[in-house]
Amino acid sequence: MTRQQHLAFCKSCNHRYLDYDAGILCFLTKAKANFDTSCVDYVKDESITKPVAEAQAIRPNKKRSQWVVGFLWALLVVEITSIISSYFNIRILEDLQNGVEVDEMFATFNDLREAAIGLLNFIIYIVIIVLFIRWFRRAYYNLGLRGYTLHDEGWASGAWFVPFLNLYRPVQIMNEIDTKLSSYINAFSPVQRSTTNYTLIVVWWFLWIVGGIIDRMVFKKTMNAETIEQLIQSSNLQIMSLIIGIPLTLSIIFLIKRVNEKEETLLQLEREATAGSFESSDTTAL
Repeated sequence: MTRQQHLAFCKSCNHRYLDYDAGILCFLTKAKANFDTSCVDYVKDESITKPVAEAQAIRPNKKRSQWVVGFLWALLVVEITSIISSYFNIRILEDLQNGVEVDEMFATFNDLREAAIGLLNFIIYIVIIVLFIRWFRRAYYNLGLRGYTLHDEGWASGAWFVPFLNLYRPVQIMNEIDTKLSSYINAFSPVQRSTTNYTLIVVWWFLWIVGGIIDRMVFKKTMNAETIEQLIQSSNLQIMSLIIGIPLTLSIIFLIKRVNEKEETLLQLEREATAGSFESSDTTAL
């Protein structure tokens, strides 16, 4: 019998378990199935009465990913708009520094525009934080239902708010989600190979750390700015932060989309495997 024919039995057997590296193994032999026509130790798992995703209470995560990605695209538009606005703000500050007279109404409009864009950026950013953490935790929760995870599900949200831990734990969890999803897909389907997004994850986290450092510099410069020169320096740093924010936003958009594609692929493979198990069991019974 082929591996696929063996799996038709194994995926509905009560003695099955999923090994991170080897795929579905027998709990009794600790090895892959090697029987010829039927397994004498086969015991049907009666808990499987519906698709795997439902039987194990896998929670849907596609909508959450779509909401995060949608707001990330909105943030990207605001970031580009903010770069343009900051450029004109610097031009006005340079005119004032050089003694050029600036129309009062034009200066007021500039201040209002900068404030409006800043407020909009802040609101979208807060919404994204909430939506992203909800998606991230749900992805880790579902991963935990399929096998062992290195950390408790709560750390997928809590780690972001713990000093020092937030420098490395979130990226560890993201890498674990991505790597194990690929491993599970490959275990279910020897034909359909899934690769990891390691490079994309490294790029995303590098930009996140660098962007965070520059944001703190911008905040400190802005709070302490008392002269036009200091305001210009603060605005230049802000533009630098926004420029870094563009590839950062794009990287997390692509990462979320790719992880979600893996989640949906694995969900479909689990449903097909369960359906195949039922058909095989019915045929054997006849």
